[in-house]
Amino acid sequence: MISKERKPKRLFISGMMRSGTTLLQRALDAHPEIQVHYQSSTEYLLCLKKKFLNEIGRSDYHILAHYNPSPGYKYSEFLDWQRRTYSNGEGIFSGVASEGHLAFGIKEILAEEFYPSLLQDRVYCINIIRDPRDVISSTSFGNGAAFTGKPRPVLFDLRNWRKSVHFSRRLNADPYFRTVVFEELVADPESILGELFEWLNVPGLAANFISEKMQENSWGGNSSFSSRAPFDKSAIGGYENSLPESVLSYVEATCLSEMDWLGYPVQQSCDERRKIIEMYKDPFQIDRPEFECGYSYSGSNINYELKRLEKNISELNDEIFE
Repeated sequence: MISKERKPKRLFISGMMRSGTTLLQRALDAHPEIQVHYQSSTEYLLCLKKKFLNEIGRSDYHILAHYNPSPGYKYSEFLDWQRRTYSNGEGIFSGVASEGHLAFGIKEILAEEFYPSLLQDRVYCINIIRDPRDVISSTSFGNGAAFTGKPRPVLFDLRNWRKSVHFSRRLNADPYFRTVVFEELVADPESILGELFEWLNVPGLAANFISEKMQENSWGGNSSFSSRAPFDKSAIGGYENSLPESVLSYVEATCLSEMDWLGYPVQQSCDERRKIIEMYKDPFQIDRPEFECGYSYSGSNINYELKRLEKNISELNDEIFE
């Protein structure tokens, strides 16, 4: 029997938007011994990063960076600043009450850069990753704007996706860190949730029970294309019916190293990647003043992406964490 006398575990879930962060948050929150709040610390995290940026004389529009390429400072600088300045665990969870649960926490998006300092404070961190083709299909096509706002350049969203992958690659050996692959969660929630429950040392529960609880709590899914049950396998591979061929090829060309590391199959050969990157243009209008005109195909961004082709996954990982 698990005693409630012990101090509850703190939990932090993040990942690229449209990657299943909400699905995972709601699934874990459906367990009676786990409470996971929905993006309750967004403002705190943004204010924290703004403070760092102000101290180094920057006022970036995109506060949470993708670090590929460097935004004018190194990630290691921000991490060192976090560790010197405050305790992540105390600040992020200061307004979250456990209410007697064995584990409690929050879910945020695009907040992977806080993982290392949270892990130092023994916070349990889960990064969820989804096939980038389905991510782009969900952010930029269908009803994606209802969830993520006006379309952004495809390259910008892919760079944030790659960042998430590289944090998983860097941190996977930490006992307080787990990577959840969206497709594995949807295809086999029994195993994936069971492993997470064991890791968090809470009683195991059947996936059917979790699914029923989620539906009782008004889960209707937050798909960009249709309403779905909690663990609907139709959420896998939907890009095949929604992504234009040019976008599909571009996703694979710019993310091949990361997709290969995760085991996602690709259609493009390495020889085609350079031409695809050089010729690509977003097939929709970008109406966001924070982006330069033609962001995905500007000269500087094309050159950076072409240089990435010459590096292996370890070199790309080191580039972010240098």
